[in-house]
Amino acid sequence: MSNHKSLLKRLSNLSQCNNELAMDVKKIILEPFQVNTSTIGASRPSSSAFTDMAVRLGPVASNIVNQNIHTMGELTKISVSDINYTVVLNCLIDSSFYALTALRHMNGIFKLKSLDIEKTTSNIISSMVDLGEYDRSLEEMIKFRSLVASAAKVSLDLKLSTLQDNDTSLSPRNILNNRNRNIDISSPRLNSIIPDSLITNQWENTMLKKYQELFYFPFQPAVNNRAVILLILNYQISTMKCWLGLNEGRLLKFIPYLINKIGSLAEWCQHLLKYDSSAANKQIDVIHQLLNKSADKLSLIGKYPYKQYMTLSIVIDPFIPDNMSMHCYELRMLSLSILNISTSQNRNSLLTFLIRHSITLERSADTGKYTSYLYTFFVLIQYSGPL
Repeated sequence: MSNHKSLLKRLSNLSQCNNELAMDVKKIILEPFQVNTSTIGASRPSSSAFTDMAVRLGPVASNIVNQNIHTMGELTKISVSDINYTVVLNCLIDSSFYALTALRHMNGIFKLKSLDIEKTTSNIISSMVDLGEYDRSLEEMIKFRSLVASAAKVSLDLKLSTLQDNDTSLSPRNILNNRNRNIDISSPRLNSIIPDSLITNQWENTMLKKYQELFYFPFQPAVNNRAVILLILNYQISTMKCWLGLNEGRLLKFIPYLINKIGSLAEWCQHLLKYDSSAANKQIDVIHQLLNKSADKLSLIGKYPYKQYMTLSIVIDPFIPDNMSMHCYELRMLSLSILNISTSQNRNSLLTFLIRHSITLERSADTGKYTSYLYTFFVLIQYSGPL
């Protein structure tokens, strides 16, 4: 059997990166800390033996994770024909999580900085999302959300269904107003229930039930650790990236409902502004770009309504858009709403974009009712304060 000193070298050689290697990492790095005392003859290692293992294996586990994150970042530059891409990627992901789990067992013995495990887990998930591993990333983010909640000392027991109706929702109008009206963003919010008519098949329904809560993290003003707030925002942004990539963007129509909830991206960005305005403005810019990219992708789906998509070996019914232009418009309005939270944005520019998007909607719509103009002017009227 390979010893722990050779694991890093083998992982760096992509031709050797396979399931067998991932299992070696598990056996050598993780399993010594997972003794099953119910097994005949098995016993827990003594305190001194446990410490010795942590001192010996801790640096290796840490190096495995860091090296794998770097390797995953380089995968996009490697010709897929040179390697078995799926096997290599699964090996890197599996071995990373085995090493991370081992580090959790060693925590308190092997010296780790505060939030090191959480930050490293976030980096692994970000790498997975960038490589298009959306389904597995979402599964890992469910576990990661609980990990961050523990670090933030926040309860996840509050369900979306328990949120109460309130006129201070994070709608485009209210986000545009909140800087001037000092809205209490910790108060209950509109639940933004997704209408049944918007859910067109079982896959969409399943995805919503399993993952919609990833779009919010219970807001607690007492969370004042910059690093923790960034971890919350990073996983929420990763969730949005997954929905942008899954099935050609079929889930994007739900985003306006999902990020209009208590504990949303907008709320945590506002909170981060109190502690690090530069970092908050960068996150706001990323979210703004993602929402616009989502609107662009959704508009393309609308142009090709009869294309079929394959997911989980089941052919989904052709997507026939309903009010597609309005869905795109809502995403663009949200992008401007998010951008308005930033302390580095020119308000005149925001309002110019607001009107421009409304004109685009009217030109693409066949209603002739100018509803988007009316909505836009309503926002402008509600927008208080000098421009």
